[in-house]
Amino acid sequence: MSESGSTEPNIALFTLSGLIMVLGLLSGFIKERLFLSEPMVAVLVGALVGPSVLGFIDLASWGKPETILEQGSRLAIAMQVMGVALSQRHTGLESTWVVGSLLICASIFAHGITAVPLAKLYGNRVQSTKI
Repeated sequence: MSESGSTEPNIALFTLSGLIMVLGLLSGFIKERLFLSEPMVAVLVGALVGPSVLGFIDLASWGKPETILEQGSRLAIAMQVMGVALSQRHTGLESTWVVGSLLICASIFAHGITAVPLAKLYGNRVQSTKI
């Protein structure tokens, strides 16, 4: 890996952690005085440090940008789900298990109903083209 390739992830991590700290410290001021939301500020900072304006971060030099963005979005979703799970009350856990298990069973049943006819329909076509 080249020298510039190893420092760009460090710049990205520094920018992200700095943005989180600044947004945490100034969120009241940003919301009440500037009438901006935190996602809007994050988009503005991302546009500034991206390859179009300042050029600090260029995902194309790290590899496939689609793969990097996909993994970053998976990480962000995992962090959001964990944050929601940690902020939930721990009372009434019995009803949560009942609703969750019913939802899982219903989704498995719905998947079976929709997948079996499609597998029979398209499975015959795939087998006939292999011969």
